[in-house]
Amino acid sequence: MPVMGGIEATESIRAREMRRSWVMSHEFKSVSIIAMTANAMEGDRELCLEAGMNDYVAKPVKPQDLYAAIDRCLAPESNEDSAPSLPNATLSATSLDLTAAARDLGDRELLLTMAGMLVAEWQQHLGWITTSLRNREAAQLSMGAHTLKSLLAMFHAEKARRLALAIEHAAKPAAGGEVDWSQCIRLADALAEEMERLKPEMDRFVRGERTV
Repeated sequence: MPVMGGIEATESIRAREMRRSWVMSHEFKSVSIIAMTANAMEGDRELCLEAGMNDYVAKPVKPQDLYAAIDRCLAPESNEDSAPSLPNATLSATSLDLTAAARDLGDRELLLTMAGMLVAEWQQHLGWITTSLRNREAAQLSMGAHTLKSLLAMFHAEKARRLALAIEHAAKPAAGGEVDWSQCIRLADALAEEMERLKPEMDRFVRGERTV
């Protein structure tokens, strides 16, 4: 590509989407990106997916492979906001990547400002979730988890983000279904534990004791 490669272009698109989703409603939808590359080396697919692409097709492109990739992108389960799963074994450790966050945002000072806002409202976000659980307010719980999820995504706090996403969906059961409050409580406890692990590093960054 004349200006930037596919990986760099995808990261740039996802960074802009991340900023937009932070201030927009849950109706925001990200663009689907499918990699088409002549390289078929082991690890290429993982590299593309890690950059934020939805799927990967190796050249020479076969029509059936391309159509299948498009179908996967259009399928409901390919959307981040559908049927989330809990963090898997690869996310067992606390995850926070401020270096990647600064790269995505492209402005360290803005990232620092946003980090300061999140730290200042840390307990407020967790309190919103706790109160919604105690009062069995599903709509409030889903919205609180959605807001926190978007904030955590900006700082590449992937484990916490996925837990918040899981809470958001657990509070919005399928039509005719009932909220599994026991599951919501378990997820909220796991989120609170993960947030406690993240807090010291976020504090150090806000105080200027951690560079990115």
